[in-house]
Amino acid sequence: MRRVEERRVLSEREFNRLFIESLDESLGSVLSEVVRLAVYDALEKHHSIARNQIPERLDDFALALERCFGVAPSKTMGKVIVKRLYSKLGLVFVDETDWRLPDYVREAKRKMNERSEDVE
Repeated sequence: MRRVEERRVLSEREFNRLFIESLDESLGSVLSEVVRLAVYDALEKHHSIARNQIPERLDDFALALERCFGVAPSKTMGKVIVKRLYSKLGLVFVDETDWRLPDYVREAKRKMNERSEDVE
């Protein structure tokens, strides 16, 4: 039983790593590397969200992006991020009208959990 728990923790860690990687790459390509770093700095200073906390604080992160850039631009950035994440995970991205970044990430986690259950 201990091994199953460790594997789950590692898969969560790997998922978060891939999410942060997708976030870094997407913000860097859409906004530029300098602005990406400025966004992380603003998140930490004004919203108390460190870069490594973003996967656990998705709702706070999405709200902070909306406050910084507006609802429509942050929704577009969210889609860019999750499209990259879905690609890294081997998932098919389906655009859902009312979804925000946290919804897509939670769906990706759910799908990855289903895959791991199918393997076990």
